[in-house]
Amino acid sequence: MLSFYVAMLVMGSPTGGVFAGPTHANGSTVYWAPAVLGRLPRQTLVMGEFIGYFVNASYQRVAENPAAEPDYPEVSFASFTPDFSSTFLFDIDALESKGIRLYAGTYSPSGGGFKWPKDGPQRYQGTDGHIITYGAVGGFIWSPTPRMSFSLGGGPLYFDVKLENAYDFGGFINSKLTPGADLFALEDPALEGYLALNMTAWSVMGQLSADIQILDNLELAAGFFMAKTPTLAGTVNVRGPAALRDALPNLVVNPSGRIEMVFPLAWYLHVEAKLTLGKWQLAPLVQFQRRSRQRVLVARVVESESEFIEGDQVSLREVRDEWMVGMRIVRQLSETLSIAVRGDVTPRSTPKEAFTPASLDFTLIEGNIGARIRTSERTALELTASGIYAVPVDVERSIFNPRADPNSGLAQSSPIGRYSAFGGKLMVALSMSFGD
Repeated sequence: MLSFYVAMLVMGSPTGGVFAGPTHANGSTVYWAPAVLGRLPRQTLVMGEFIGYFVNASYQRVAENPAAEPDYPEVSFASFTPDFSSTFLFDIDALESKGIRLYAGTYSPSGGGFKWPKDGPQRYQGTDGHIITYGAVGGFIWSPTPRMSFSLGGGPLYFDVKLENAYDFGGFINSKLTPGADLFALEDPALEGYLALNMTAWSVMGQLSADIQILDNLELAAGFFMAKTPTLAGTVNVRGPAALRDALPNLVVNPSGRIEMVFPLAWYLHVEAKLTLGKWQLAPLVQFQRRSRQRVLVARVVESESEFIEGDQVSLREVRDEWMVGMRIVRQLSETLSIAVRGDVTPRSTPKEAFTPASLDFTLIEGNIGARIRTSERTALELTASGIYAVPVDVERSIFNPRADPNSGLAQSSPIGRYSAFGGKLMVALSMSFGD
């Protein structure tokens, strides 16, 4: 039975800066609600958005049995992750009379990663890993009236998953021994191996959105996303300890194989209202993500050089559905300059007892400040700076136990201890229009 986690550290609002949301048109509109483009004047519109995420996370492991375990050092990692999204709007003469416009774009609906020290006390849960998704979408926007628009679109979605962690061969051997036999010590460096998984897949995604001008100063917009569940496929490689290779020369302790895993991506729904009061705008936002679809993930090693890694491999996440709430406040200072602040809160959706160094899911409090500058009649620039605070998590009890049934997905080294993180992001977005 292999020991691996399919879970990542994700920090910050999914896509966008201080102005981003279903009621605002910019580079991330293709993610939030493309229907909002339906109320714009006739034009060809090109919008792009680049975000750089910075994350710092730390973990202080606490000994379950201080008399028998060492004092563990605190470990941490820092990372920088770029993200880019784009939105395009097209008008075609033949469709104008029917109130139809075309849109396209690119974005990442989900992603995350970690890079812990390879020799840290967390190494049996994870050392290096990421989940990357990126897709392209195209569709149409229908505006039956000037105050109402709807969109429908879809396109291909790419998945890339990488997972690496140390592997405790002592724990594996213990699971094969008869009751009453002498057990090997857990986390013995002499019996430490390494596990690496790499998987990719293609799928398709679809989205619906609506934008309605309820009153002259009140707008409501909503977006819905769903992706077809892909089957990730790739390779699994295990590197066994030298001591085991020397003691058991006839045992294949460096097996490799092909692995497949069904990976359901969370669907999500977000709704935003925008109230305009003179030169002020207030825009409350709520988002729901059906993350519980990934509560338990099962991979299957379909081909391998050694039978001991074949069969179903369980990754237990216990993740719950997730909510995010936010508020954007905008002040127009002139015809060419607006400033804004925004706050978002995302409560933690993973129970403390299922927390691990590879499954970091904090309650996040994010603050954003930024400006929108109209540089000409056809171009606009948006800038955002953000700070992200993660509420620390103290894990005192865990569902994971190195002596649990190997087939349960719970036979992992102890992840109890204190987890903390903080982060930030910088965003630049550019919009350019052409034509009428």
